[in-house]
Amino acid sequence: MECVKLELNILQDLPDILLTCRPDELYGEFGGPILLEFGPQGNSPLFVSTLLHGNETTGFFALQRIFSEYRQHPERFPRPLIVLLGNVKAAAKGLRRFDDQMDYNRIWSGGTSPEHQWAQEVLHYLKNRDIFAGLDIHNNTGRNPMYGCVNFLNEQLIYMASLFSPHIVYFQKPDGVLSKAMAQFATGITVECGLPGLPEGINKVYDYLLTLLHLEVMQEVHPGSQGVNVYHSRNRLMVPDHFSLAREESPDSHQADLVIPREFDQWNFNELKPGALLLKRNNPKAFVIVQNEIGDHVQENYLLMEGAEVRLKQSTIPSMFTRDVAVARQDCLGYLMDRLK
Repeated sequence: MECVKLELNILQDLPDILLTCRPDELYGEFGGPILLEFGPQGNSPLFVSTLLHGNETTGFFALQRIFSEYRQHPERFPRPLIVLLGNVKAAAKGLRRFDDQMDYNRIWSGGTSPEHQWAQEVLHYLKNRDIFAGLDIHNNTGRNPMYGCVNFLNEQLIYMASLFSPHIVYFQKPDGVLSKAMAQFATGITVECGLPGLPEGINKVYDYLLTLLHLEVMQEVHPGSQGVNVYHSRNRLMVPDHFSLAREESPDSHQADLVIPREFDQWNFNELKPGALLLKRNNPKAFVIVQNEIGDHVQENYLLMEGAEVRLKQSTIPSMFTRDVAVARQDCLGYLMDRLK
């Protein structure tokens, strides 16, 4: 695993290069993560993070439009903006992360590595600046509606997420995510903006950033309120390292232990009934792990693994189901949710 000291380089201005460069050029220009602050003083800053996963670019392109607007009309900005551009080294290669890197959205709950220490410096800076709100922008590798994520059923968090989408996911795992760390001292959430780089995602995030910049008060919305759909993400779907994995249409699908169907990511945010097919398998000993919020393996409760198929035992709502084998290996196949009552 990569072990390098990460310097917290804080820029107190908006460099011209950020208005025109591509995400894959950031590492060549700056050599590491970038934290910058700009805008009028007097009000609490809005904090925005993106590229914690280097291949999730929608947030960067939306911010680039904000940068250009600020350069042309700084008087339209009522509060400062603090921006974190995270794993720019991985962004240079279009990767979520390098195999020898830590996941930049799993390092925010403390630890002894250089990455953990760097993350704590960022959080310390944000606490000292008394931020108004914090937003971490991500993309999915599978097809999902755009949605917000909260780590606590706090009515201000629900309100902030509802300004982005009526679909809101409450989750406790995985550990070490930035939104959970921010929510300890500010209103902080994650937004998931569909597939990377698509115009509809960029436009939606840009509009949302303008809304947050001009928001005066963080109001409250109850999780059960009309007009919001709150889901509880309870379980994580993972493939053990020693089993091979392939997409159904891949040339190696007939040899792979487990096979991802073509429709896999089309099921996201749709209820699947008991008996629904999840995966196919060529190895009758291959299995999938279902890990709950406390880390227990509970696949026997959720999955029926017989013969050439893996099927559901009970109803569930998938999210973040991905057909990207590399992402499934580095992270997971997706999550199993239910509607919050």
